[in-house]
Amino acid sequence: MDSTFSEVFTATSAYSLGATVAILVAALIAAKVALPRTASKTDKITFVWLTFDALIHFILEGSFLYLSTFGKTVATSSGPFASLWSEYAKADIRWVFIPIWLMVDSYGHIATALRLGARKTKQK
Repeated sequence: MDSTFSEVFTATSAYSLGATVAILVAALIAAKVALPRTASKTDKITFVWLTFDALIHFILEGSFLYLSTFGKTVATSSGPFASLWSEYAKADIRWVFIPIWLMVDSYGHIATALRLGARKTKQK
C-alpha cells in the first residue's frame, strides 16, 4: 500500500466510514419500517435523508459534545470517538475547541427539518 495513502486513510478513517455506512443502513431500515408502502419516492428520500442527518448529528457529533464537556476536550480524551475527532481536527482545527459553532449548526439543521415537516403537513 502506498505510504501516502496509508497516511491519509487510516484505521480511524475506515471505522468512521463504516459507522457512516451503518447509519445510512439504519436510516434505510427505518424508512422501510416506519413509512407506509404507498409513500411517494420523494417522501421516502426525504425521510431517509432527515433520519440519516439526525443520526449523524446525535451519534457522531453528539460524541464530540460529550468529549468536550465536564472539563474535557477532544485533545485530552481517549477512545474511538476521540480518535475520530482528533483525525478530523487535522483538517479542521475548530473541532479541537469549544463546540459553540457546532451547536448553532445542529440547531440550524433541526430548525430546517421542523420547518420542512410543518410545510409538508400544511400541504396535505
